[in-house]
Amino acid sequence: MTLQAGFLIGPYRVLAPIGAGGMGEVYRARDTKLDRDVALKVLPPDVASAEALRRFEQEARAASALNHPNIVAIYDVGRIESIAYIAMELVDGQTLRSLMASGPMPMKEALRVAAKIADVLSSAHEHGITHRDLKPENVMISRDGYVKLLDFGLAKVRLSIASGDRTQPLTHTTAGHVFGTAAYMSPEQAAGRAVDFRSDQFSLGTILHEMVGGKRPFDRATSAETLTAIIREDPPPLPNATEGTARDLQQILNRCLAKSAHDRYASTRDLARDLRDLRNRLTAGSDSTERSLRTFKMNAPRLPVIASVAAVLFVITGATMLLTRSRATAPQANAVKSLAIVPFRDLSGSPDGQIFSDGISEMISARIAQARGIRVIAPFDGTQPKGDPREIARRRGASLLLTGSVQH
Repeated sequence: MTLQAGFLIGPYRVLAPIGAGGMGEVYRARDTKLDRDVALKVLPPDVASAEALRRFEQEARAASALNHPNIVAIYDVGRIESIAYIAMELVDGQTLRSLMASGPMPMKEALRVAAKIADVLSSAHEHGITHRDLKPENVMISRDGYVKLLDFGLAKVRLSIASGDRTQPLTHTTAGHVFGTAAYMSPEQAAGRAVDFRSDQFSLGTILHEMVGGKRPFDRATSAETLTAIIREDPPPLPNATEGTARDLQQILNRCLAKSAHDRYASTRDLARDLRDLRNRLTAGSDSTERSLRTFKMNAPRLPVIASVAAVLFVITGATMLLTRSRATAPQANAVKSLAIVPFRDLSGSPDGQIFSDGISEMISARIAQARGIRVIAPFDGTQPKGDPREIARRRGASLLLTGSVQH
């Protein structure tokens, strides 16, 4: 079923198709009530079985349970006659798969994207949610460089493992079957065993290896051969994997791509930290630099700034409490507000000053994101946006804007 431009599904007017997959078709649509464009995922009647509807709604619930600025926001879910739909945030950009089409990505950029994905996954894992189908097609990069993760909990169409297309999704409903995309599965996933959050770490390791190395580490001619390689074979090392930053990245990849889940990270939060620390050292231009957060804690001239950050977070904690309490006495405040956080500018001019300023932006973003009633659009992934921040915030649908600078 293909919807024509102008077709109405509730308050949503279809504008143009975006893409299609095993669990539905995605359209650019206009929300006629709120006067904004959205991405509208539609489950056609011909595939809307009871199980498909359950999984379709599961996707919306899983994404809605996570208030994270790097997860595509769910606006609405419903059913009009025989058509089920999910209205979600429309990301103006391209998939990570499209970005990787031209070849290996610069290591600094690959680490930035991977760290953001790990941040999202760590938040999901802490809420008991495992993605299970992490792949470049499910990662969007906006025109501003912002990373967005799609399709949490999405169930895919059932295909034979022997299919020749290694990037087609396979489903997992019972023991002995597999769920996900063959090329990015973990060994336990490929073997049809139970999976947990560490399976996502393996998938992210596969993506990161592909971003930097230019090809999937276990890529073979068929899905069956690919799954066998994932279960039995070691991944090839990165080029120059014994030198400097490449060596450190190889160590992270070795841990992510360990055959046994017990040999991977005990917490995905630790993986995100290692990726960010490595990128910070690369940005600072020195492989010998100690991990950035530890350096900041030990560097005496920065102590006043650390104290200032603590004070800022204290104020934000109070603001969070006020927001939470105000909902009980002000019903009109129930509407979710969107806050855009622009990376804080570094005024010191020191080589690693902007790294520190970005860290402050991210800490503030993470703290505010815990407040109910606020959806954080933050903080442009450490890239200074071009143009008037207020205009950029407006285009991103934010009603509030936070920016600042750091002097030390």
